[in-house]
Amino acid sequence: MMTKEELASIRDAVLPLMISTCTIQRKTITTVGLDEIETWGDHLIGVPCLVVEPDNVSSSSEDIQAGRLVSQGELIVRFPYGTDIHESDRILVTVSQTPRTLEVSRVVEHSYATMTSVLCGEAR
Repeated sequence: MMTKEELASIRDAVLPLMISTCTIQRKTITTVGLDEIETWGDHLIGVPCLVVEPDNVSSSSEDIQAGRLVSQGELIVRFPYGTDIHESDRILVTVSQTPRTLEVSRVVEHSYATMTSVLCGEAR
């Protein structure tokens, strides 16, 4: 079994792998009369991250990742352990010199997590 100190050491060691930074946005819904107005506000700014693009070599348009069926084109974004991010949050990040707005579809849970990982797709 891994000690708390060993786990903390591994968490520190993976930080240099996070070569990008992003902004995490959270949705607010305001009711005005009978209408609901959806707005996005910055929740966390300058968060270190690593965006893992899908492997385009696969011949299938679907794959199993973290025990879940995902479509090709879904990205994995990794953050420092404990980053406050939820399903349906948005991530503003530049990937391959292209600004992208991603929407979190799932926060991946691990028993000995060294990073916080999320599955994302392009925001609609």
